[in-house]
Formats: sequence, C-alpha cells, structure tokens
Amino acid sequence: MSKIQREKKRHVFSFKSRFSKAACAVVAAFVITTGSVAYAMKAEDIKIIISKITGIQQAKVLTVGKMISNKDYQLKVHEIVTDSSLGYIVISVEALSESSKESFESYRYSNYETPTVGSAKGISELEDYREPYIRYYKIYLLGRSKLNQYEHDGILQFSLRGIDTPIEVSLSPTIDRIDMDITEDTTNGYQYQFKKLYLSELGLSFEAIDTKTNVMEYDYKIELLFNDGTKELLLQKKNEVSDHGNLLGGWSGNSGPDTNGNYYADRFIPFSKTIPLDTINKVIINDIEFDIDRPQETDHN
Repeated sequence: MSKIQREKKRHVFSFKSRFSKAACAVVAAFVITTGSVAYAMKAEDIKIIISKITGIQQAKVLTVGKMISNKDYQLKVHEIVTDSSLGYIVISVEALSESSKESFESYRYSNYETPTVGSAKGISELEDYREPYIRYYKIYLLGRSKLNQYEHDGILQFSLRGIDTPIEVSLSPTIDRIDMDITEDTTNGYQYQFKKLYLSELGLSFEAIDTKTNVMEYDYKIELLFNDGTKELLLQKKNEVSDHGNLLGGWSGNSGPDTNGNYYADRFIPFSKTIPLDTINKVIINDIEFDIDRPQETDHN
C-alpha cells in the first residue's frame, strides 16, 4: 500500500457541525466560535487559542511562531495540534502598509494560499479575536494520507500572495494516536475491507480496499462504543448516501487504484468535539468490534 499512484478522486468536505458562524470558499468551513466576548489579543494569549476554542489541553498544543512578510502583509503561524491525520492550525495575517490597511476590511485568507499534505481543509476566521489590522484564522486539517505520494510529505506550507518562499511546518504529532492493523474480514455485507485504523481524541481515519462489489447494500459503517455502554453511530455510507450521528464533525478522503490493481480508499473523519480516548471502549467497523489499546500519555512538546 506504500506505492500508490497519484491518480485519485477527491471527496469534498461533507461537514455536519453544531457551529455555523461563517462559511469559507472552495472546500468548506468548520467554524468553532468562542462566544460573544471579544478578545484583545496579547502576546501571552496567542499560544492558548486552540485550547480555548476546542478544550484540548494546552500541553498538547505546539506553539510555532514562524512568520513571513512582504511590504503589505505579515503571516504568522501561531499554533498547531495534530495527530498527523487530523488537526487544527491557528494563523494570523497583519496588514502592514497604508494601502493594505485601507483594504483590510475585505481581506480574506484563501485556501489557495495554503498548499497542504492530504485531502482537504477548511479555513474560518476567528472573528472574536479580530483586531483593527490583524485577523486570526483557524485551519481545520483533514490531512496526511499514508496512501498518497506528495513532494513535501509530512510538511504543511503557508504563504501569501506575492511571497515565493512559504513557511514550512512539520506535521509531527502533538497528541497521541492509536494505530491499529485490521486483519479481520470486514466485507460481510459491506463493500469496504478495512486495513488500517487511526484513532485520537480529534477523530478517526482509516485505510481500506474498495472491493467494488456493487451488490453490497452498505459501503461501510463505523460506530463507537463507550465505557458507559452507550453506542453511537459515527458515519455510515449506503449506496453513496451517508448517515451519521452527533459526533461527526465532517469527512473527506481519497480513492484510486494502487500499483497492485486494488482500489484503495482512505477517509478522515473528525469528531464534532474532542473525545478522550479513555472514554472509548470499542470501535465497531462493519459490525465487528475492535478493542481500543490505549497508549501511554506522552508529552510531545
């Protein structure tokens, strides 16, 4: 599975969110608001934005601080939290020149300015953190596919119009992720044979083979069983029609043939909220239960 051709279909974001503050162009928006309080940003506050808006422990958020600029704008990458497949990034754009300040009201940071590893991402402005000439953006990463070959594998790039050399930020994980090999046959009544599962408090990702057996009623079904005995549907695909529960934050992925003639598929499925791993008892894939072997908590900073 390591040598995958770059020929693929990209799935556009299909977001289901409790939040609806603004929409962004091109792919989709995944907007998390911080309430009605406006924050006047100070240097010591910048490193805790993700913790405030997501509830993720501050120790799991990497403070980056890299920046680039031209005569008109300065871009700074402040924070990143990722399990190498899913994550959040906070950046800011500051208007520097008089002309850029005059037009800053209509400024929007574009997806086109953020080449990224993986399938897709959403960008939304953190309006509660807006200053007169500084805007903060949260980039929602649905990310790194181990099935695809990219020139800058494992690296995020950030730039601005008019700047040739981008900021590069590693996708090294800041939080723990469980990686599971799937050896059981998960195709009984389903079209997808799962091969790999990745799980963190941010969400779930998987690698699978699409058997292309059109007689199957369901593509795949993923559920979570919690320690208190409750079971919730995460995402179910049935004849390309999806159904989901409240824990789904969105999904995206890639499909395409590999060098062995198999038709691979990967999916990135963020949760609508962070879910502590110690509350999940099992992941149920195509009606087969998989116990969660939780890793030791590690400080990645």
